[in-house]
Amino acid sequence: MSPRPKLDMTFEEIVALLREPHTGVLSTLRRDGYPHSVGIYYVPVVTEPLEIHMWVYAKSQKAVNVRRDPRSSLLVEAGRPYADLRGVLVTGNSRVVTEFEKVLELGKKVYERYFEPNTGVGLADAGPGIERQARKRAALIMTATGYASWDHSRAG
Repeated sequence: MSPRPKLDMTFEEIVALLREPHTGVLSTLRRDGYPHSVGIYYVPVVTEPLEIHMWVYAKSQKAVNVRRDPRSSLLVEAGRPYADLRGVLVTGNSRVVTEFEKVLELGKKVYERYFEPNTGVGLADAGPGIERQARKRAALIMTATGYASWDHSRAG
């Protein structure tokens, strides 16, 4: 039996993957202890430790869950076929930030990262809509405490 190949990515490779505008899967914990997993757009903030910023409705289930229990995770995967699959599971503790200016700034970053490239509508034209949305939103900020990563292209 041959040894299992080392598939882990370096921190730099993890950051490079997170900088790509993928849809992540955020998991928080429900009151009954089961995971609540949802697709989400995110913005990585490369600090020490790494932070993941997400724009959510202030009254959303994920925000309610984080207020009760900060433990959370974000799964990001890319690649097809399986031999090219790479991904990272970031685990950490999250907090809800409601300060309007911070929420608005994050909304603009999410727009520029995910929507502007697909719509061609610049931030200057989308700004008023983002500002209206920001009044109902919050920033969910996950501070990473651990990572699990894989890059199947290393398997040969």
